[in-house]
Amino acid sequence: MSTSSTSKIDRLWPWDALGVSLWLLWSHWRPQEAFPEWRAMGLAVWTAAILLRGLVAVRMQGLARPALITALIFIALPLWAWVATVMGINPPAGAVVLGTLMQGAMAALWGALVVMSRRSSADATLRGGILALGLLALLLCLWGLYAHQVQRHRSIAELEALVTPQDYETQALLHNLREGRMRSSLGDPNHLGLIAAAGCIGLVAGAMWTGSALTRWGLLAAAAVTAVAEVMTASRGGMLSLLGGFTVLLLAWLLQGRRGRGRMSPLLLGAIALLLLGAGGLALLLSPTLLERLTNTATITERLGYWSIAWQVFLKNPLMGEGLGGFVTWYPSLRPPGLGTAQFAHCLPLQLLADIGLVGLLVSLLPALLFVGPRRALDSPVSPGAGSAWLAVMTCFAINSLIQHSILFRELWIDAMLLLGLGAGWSMSRGETRETNSPLLALLSAVPVIALIALVAPREIQRARAELLQMAGRVAWESGQAQETLDLTEELIACEPDFDRWRSLAAARFLWLAQVIPARSSEFLDQARANLSEAHALNPLLPSVHATRARIASLLGQRQAAVDHQRRAVELHPAEVAHRAQLAIYLLEAGNATQAEIEARAALAIDPHDVDALMALARTLYQRDQHAEALEHARLAAQLEDIRADTWLLISQIEYSSGEIDAARLSAQSALERDPQSPEIQGWVQRLGAR
Repeated sequence: MSTSSTSKIDRLWPWDALGVSLWLLWSHWRPQEAFPEWRAMGLAVWTAAILLRGLVAVRMQGLARPALITALIFIALPLWAWVATVMGINPPAGAVVLGTLMQGAMAALWGALVVMSRRSSADATLRGGILALGLLALLLCLWGLYAHQVQRHRSIAELEALVTPQDYETQALLHNLREGRMRSSLGDPNHLGLIAAAGCIGLVAGAMWTGSALTRWGLLAAAAVTAVAEVMTASRGGMLSLLGGFTVLLLAWLLQGRRGRGRMSPLLLGAIALLLLGAGGLALLLSPTLLERLTNTATITERLGYWSIAWQVFLKNPLMGEGLGGFVTWYPSLRPPGLGTAQFAHCLPLQLLADIGLVGLLVSLLPALLFVGPRRALDSPVSPGAGSAWLAVMTCFAINSLIQHSILFRELWIDAMLLLGLGAGWSMSRGETRETNSPLLALLSAVPVIALIALVAPREIQRARAELLQMAGRVAWESGQAQETLDLTEELIACEPDFDRWRSLAAARFLWLAQVIPARSSEFLDQARANLSEAHALNPLLPSVHATRARIASLLGQRQAAVDHQRRAVELHPAEVAHRAQLAIYLLEAGNATQAEIEARAALAIDPHDVDALMALARTLYQRDQHAEALEHARLAAQLEDIRADTWLLISQIEYSSGEIDAARLSAQSALERDPQSPEIQGWVQRLGAR
């Protein structure tokens, strides 16, 4: 290959850097978006173009075959996930995870090819990626500290102003806010736990290899911030990850010779030890309830329950798995009483076993083979310090995946795959390094991909604000405060107008407003329809869009249309019990009691303890004059969720139809105590009192 041809190909890598950076940013920006076919096809074409150009670029160095092997390995996992999904069950959650795997594989492939084709800059590329991860962690931790110490207290005050004494769900929300766990947004604090652990290791590693005293202590100060945030998240998985990463880093330093240790000194080791102790002490001072959280064994029992069910799902199809989304599909029917709802197995290996089987898990482990082969005699293009740091950061991801649902952290999974790709490129490019014409160009083509990930911090702040608006709006909605609900919903949409879930939620709220404010019902119905159209355009696979359309049709008396829309919601998410239970209600309203009973029993087959499903079947049996069985299911629903007034009203109606007048009066009184403002319950109590 001529030098001019190689130079032309080299000029394309910065454009790849820009494209991959934008793709990663999009993945961070829209973490819960579904993965339609056009995006999958576009990603496949782009991956093929990067692969072809990478093969041409590395051919001159005799690395075409390793590059092809690397490409096949990183593409194999999402391809197998797709095969398993097609042959198994694929609710929308499966499509989201599949999109994550495909984007992560593409990022990993790109990183590997860049490092292999520009071996002279492999060390700088790997260091840049690790430090950029630390920068992302620092930004998220700084925001988390602000949200925990300032904004959390404001949120509690706002929610307390909206809450009603009998609002059980809002009380639960307030308890979660008061418990003291720090989070980067109002979401799962384990998200911040993992990124803080990996970032802290990266920042400490940067302090170890830098030659500037000012830079070294600056990086250690940044690592101290992430360590404090780590403890304040009370994420035991994150803390184990941090401990494992530091262990690997320390062992690598002890095993390296004096030359490999670089600027590391006992003074720096002592500073790191003080950093960890100080972080723990400061975190406990800022959040006194952390110790209680860390000693709570209830979550350990929950984890064991999740893992047991994941193993049972795996045994259904050990070779192929049940497809992405298989765990969440089977979980409700296998869940024992007392175990909460779950979308993930909280253990990545078990999640992969359940969803894509033994073959898929083996495929996912193939990239590790790139690092366990015999070491080549020639020099590695990566320094011992950067290699040790890379291994320590990857250890954080590996340990966390054993006890957390790491695959839920979509952006972190893609970042982990990218770092894995950089490591694969380093491993595959071992050998005689040949100086390239422009090593700076290669460095600039790799660093922006990872450095730009740090730009998700502003998005994280925006998401946190949206979550707060959603929570406050939910409290106002459930408390019956119409004007507050309207104001908060409009503010929520203005905050994130292109988020499909908010659009669908807004439609449901506008539908409720149309019912409670009849004078503006037409206006609110139009807004509900407009938001549903926006949500459907953003995500055609969102079941809640069709469920809300069914509610609108039911409200307008369009019985068959309600059934058709709700049936579509069931088709999109067959594992969702609430969709099947509501379909049974609409079928009952449409006069099809036989099919309604079938759907209600199908919902209970998924989750025998779901209150909505029990109520749907009880109503259906009541309409079919099967009073004894209807009363049995209604009483079980009341036992599981005693606060619902509609359950006691139905019990009273069934008892009245069965001739148990005194029992019906007592049940009606129980319904009235739970919802004294309901005209329906008031009328029923008066009717019983007149007899």
